[in-house]
Amino acid sequence: MKYTNVIIIVLICASVWGQTARTFVKAGKKAFNQSKYESAIYYFSKALELEPNVSVAWLNAEAARYNKDYEIAEKWYQYVVENEPEKYPLAYFWLGLMQKNLAKYQKAQISFRRYVQKNAAKKDYYTLKARHEILSCENALILSFEKSEKSFFTFDTIINSPFSEFQAYLDRDSTLWITSYRPLNNEDSIHFTSKLLSYRFDTNNWKQQELDSILNTSQQLVSSFCFNKKQDIIILSRCSTSGLRYYCKLYKSKKNDTQWTPLEPLNSHINVSNTTHPFLIETDTASYLLFASDRKGGYGMLDLWGVKVNQDIQPIDSVFNLGKNVNSIDNECCPFYDIKKKTLYFSSEWFTNLGGFDIFSSYGWIDNLYPPQNMGFPLNTNHDEVFFQISHNRSRAFFASNRVSHQLSSFEKCCNNLFYTEYETPEPDAIKHEQELIAIKKKTEELIPVTLYFHNDEPNPRTWDTTTTYTYAQLYDNYIQKREEFIRMYGSTLKGEQKLLAESKIDAFFTDEVEKNYLKLLQFLSYLKELLSEGSTIAMTIKGYASPLNNHAYNLNLSKRRIQSLINLLYQYEDGVFVPYLDNTAINGARLIIIREAFGENMVKEGVSDDLRDVRNSVYSPEASRERKIAVIAVKFDH
Repeated sequence: MKYTNVIIIVLICASVWGQTARTFVKAGKKAFNQSKYESAIYYFSKALELEPNVSVAWLNAEAARYNKDYEIAEKWYQYVVENEPEKYPLAYFWLGLMQKNLAKYQKAQISFRRYVQKNAAKKDYYTLKARHEILSCENALILSFEKSEKSFFTFDTIINSPFSEFQAYLDRDSTLWITSYRPLNNEDSIHFTSKLLSYRFDTNNWKQQELDSILNTSQQLVSSFCFNKKQDIIILSRCSTSGLRYYCKLYKSKKNDTQWTPLEPLNSHINVSNTTHPFLIETDTASYLLFASDRKGGYGMLDLWGVKVNQDIQPIDSVFNLGKNVNSIDNECCPFYDIKKKTLYFSSEWFTNLGGFDIFSSYGWIDNLYPPQNMGFPLNTNHDEVFFQISHNRSRAFFASNRVSHQLSSFEKCCNNLFYTEYETPEPDAIKHEQELIAIKKKTEELIPVTLYFHNDEPNPRTWDTTTTYTYAQLYDNYIQKREEFIRMYGSTLKGEQKLLAESKIDAFFTDEVEKNYLKLLQFLSYLKELLSEGSTIAMTIKGYASPLNNHAYNLNLSKRRIQSLINLLYQYEDGVFVPYLDNTAINGARLIIIREAFGENMVKEGVSDDLRDVRNSVYSPEASRERKIAVIAVKFDH
C-alpha cells in the first residue's frame, strides 16, 4: 500500500512539474515572438531547469544569441549538437559563431569544420561563412597575441551613459558630436530614442549644448551623421524599427546662422532600400557621398556604396559599389575616408576579424581600394567595434564598442561605449624605430614559405609561352570561384560518408591552403612595402612547380608563367608602389630583387596521377592541386 502511494505521489509531482515547464515554455515563446529576448531567456531557462528538452534548448540559444548573451547561447547550442544535431542543422554553425564571439577560437574552428563537413557541396550563406570562419579564427588567434602598444581611453559618464553610444566626431570648433540611445524623457522611461547630441569641453568637464530640436524627433532614431567641410550641412541617418530590423534613410539640413533648416530626404536614387552611415568626401575638384546600404546589386547584406554629388548633396552621377575588396556576403558599415592617407576605414563582420564587427583600413581611392587590413588588437576585440572617426585636427581617433574593458573578455554587454586614442603622434626615437624595423623583418621571415596555388594549366593554357600578362590576384580570384566545381568533381564517383569526406577534404584544401596563403601573401607584401620605404634592399626567391600532366619542357615554361604572374602583381600592387624598387629607380636607393627558380614535374611527389583520363585524381584531387604552385621560399635583407 505504501509502495502504491509513493508511485501516485511521484506521478502527481511529475505532472505538476511538466505543467509548470510547459507554462514557462509558453511564456518564453510569447516573449520571443515579441522580440523580448531577455524575458524569453528567463522563461526558457526555468523550463529547462525543470525538464531538459532539445527544442526548448534551441529556442533558448536563439533568444540568447539575439540578446548577445553569448555564453548562454553557447551552452544551449552545445546541448543541441550533443543530442539532436540532425534536427537542427544550423546548430554547429551558430555554436561556432558564439564560440568565436567568446574568443574561443580553436573551439570555434572545430564547430565550423563540423558544419562544413556536412554541407561542403552547398553554396549558401552559412556554408560560405563557415568556410571563411575556419581560417578567420586561426588568424584571430594570431591577432589576439599581437597586441599593439597604443592606449585606448573611455569618456566619463557625462558622455558614456548607462545606455548606448554609437558615433563620435570632434569638429573644427572642438565640439564633440555623438549619437546616443537613451530613454525618451528620463531614466525611468520605458521608451527609448536615439539622438544626436553635442558637447563642449569647459573647465575640465564636458557640458552638453542645446541642440536644435529639428534634428531630433521622437518618431525616428538618429543612427549616424556627417558634416561637410564648412560644417553648414549635416547629413543624418534617421531610422524606424520593426522587430530587430532597422529601416534607415538619409536626410540633410543646412545651417542658416544659428538655426538648422527642416530635414529633407536625399534624392531617391540614394535612398533606396535601407540606407545609412553617411560620410562626405570633399576634394579640390569633386565631392562624394559614401554610405552603407542593402540595396540590390551588392555582394551581400549591408555593402559600402558611393555617389558623386554637388554642393547641395544632389547626385550628379550613378551610385556605385565600392567593390569586392571591401564588401562581402556579410555586413559592412560605418565608412570614414582619410584623404591625407588615402585610406578608407570601415567595420565588417567578414575578412580576418576577432569576432563581431572589427575595424579595417583599406588603402587607395574609392574606385580602386585594396584588400583591407585588420586594425589589430586591442583596438579590435571579440566584441563589436564600429564608427572609426578621426577628429578634425587629427589628434584623436574615436570608435564605439560593446566591450567591457580593453581586453578580450567572455562577458557580453548589450550596449556600446565611446572610446578614443591618440591618432597622429610624434615620430619615435631612432633606437625604437630601428627595433620596430627589426621586428618587421622577423615577421616577414616567419611568413616564409608563401605558397600560391593555380588551376590546372593556368595561366595561358595549352601554350608554350614563358610569360603572361595575368597577375596572380586575377588567377587567384578565378581559381577560388572554381571551388564548387572541385568539390563536385572530386566527390562525383563516391556516395554516403565517403562522398562527404572527399568533399570536405577538397574544401579544406581551398580554405587551409589556397585562401590562407593568399592572405599570407598580402601580409608579406605590406611588410615589404614598409621595409623598402625605409631603405632596405630585399632579395626574394620564387620557386615554380607543376603537376605531371605534360612533358618536362612544357611544365618548365608553365612554371615560368606562374612566377611571372606574381611579378606582374608586384608591379601593379597599390598603384605601382614597388615599381621604383623593381626598376632600381627608388630615391632612397632601396631595391627589390627577384630570384627565379622554375621547376617542372620533376619535383612532384610520387603517387600524383598523370593520367588525363582520370581527371578526378589528376586535376581535381587535393594531391594534384598541391603540385600546381609557386612559392616564395626565401627573403634576404641587405640591412
